[in-house]
Amino acid sequence: MRIAVYSDIHGNTPGLDAVHAAIDSLGSVDLEIFLGDALYGGPGAGEVVRRLLSRDVIALRGNHDADLADFERALKTLPESHQAAAATWNRWLVERLSPTEVAFLTGAPLTHRESL
Repeated sequence: MRIAVYSDIHGNTPGLDAVHAAIDSLGSVDLEIFLGDALYGGPGAGEVVRRLLSRDVIALRGNHDADLADFERALKTLPESHQAAAATWNRWLVERLSPTEVAFLTGAPLTHRESL
């Protein structure tokens, strides 16, 4: 069984394209698993989520994806000097995601069990 596993794209669309190209170059994989953290970092938030949604991928929820669901809790974990910038960044992300894309990230499971 051929399994592709990747994580921590953080809005990096060119990086995700490179990962997907490498996976696709294998011819086929039996299972593709994304371990989370699609957002927070690069500017390609919406596009990264749309590309994940377009593939037959099992997506798990990373800590940054969970932060999107409960941003107020996450904000309290940051130093006060970082909170204003983090709030601005979070608003920027949410404005670029559809409700379906937000639900995809925040509703993803934390674990997956596969019978091989």
